Amino acid sequence: MGPFSPEAVNSLYKSELIYRQGPRRRVEDVELATLAWVDWWNQRRIHSATGGPPPGAFEGPHAGVPVGSRLVPPPRRRPGRRGLGAPPGIGGARRRCTTVAGRIRRAATNAGLEPSRRAGIDACATYLTNKRLYLDYPKALKEGRPIATGVIEGACRHLIKDRMDITGARWGLDGADAVLKLRALCSNGDFDNYWAFHVAQERRRVHESRYAKGVIPRAA
Repeated sequence: MGPFSPEAVNSLYKSELIYRQGPRRRVEDVELATLAWVDWWNQRRIHSATGGPPPGAFEGPHAGVPVGSRLVPPPRRRPGRRGLGAPPGIGGARRRCTTVAGRIRRAATNAGLEPSRRAGIDACATYLTNKRLYLDYPKALKEGRPIATGVIEGACRHLIKDRMDITGARWGLDGADAVLKLRALCSNGDFDNYWAFHVAQERRRVHESRYAKGVIPRAA
């Protein structure tokens, strides 16, 4: 189905065909609708990942060529309003998010969806416009920053859920904050350095601060 992950295609398949146009009573009805949807996806739907053409048209020139040797053409840039063809940057990311959000809302309006059925679409468009400052993925990748939510979710599960969610645990904010800080130090391999710093701070607080110029007297 073209240069798309199976998970993304499956999600679109269910949201665009199964949920929106269902329910269907027979397995045969689902199979026929799926065949029509796959043909539409491959032959007629416009895809931004290919620069515009459907997957069938995109892969046509490469028929019979080994995948590893295919040369993927750069995405086509559309002429028109200023900024649409600009290199990725903060301004470009903002404009693209706003443009995509507008197209999503317009597609829902043109489809005549009732408010209850377009609630998820409006929520998605609102998310894009509200988070447009943080969606400059090309810039983040160039700086070596992770953009996959799996990295963040995995860290939250390891640091927080695996410790805070144990059976019978009850936490206050201060206690949870202290435990999570220690857990983060241990996970990062920084506990030894922290403990040396902690001991030095405690010595200064308990002993050195009680004497002039922080010097503890020594027995003669």
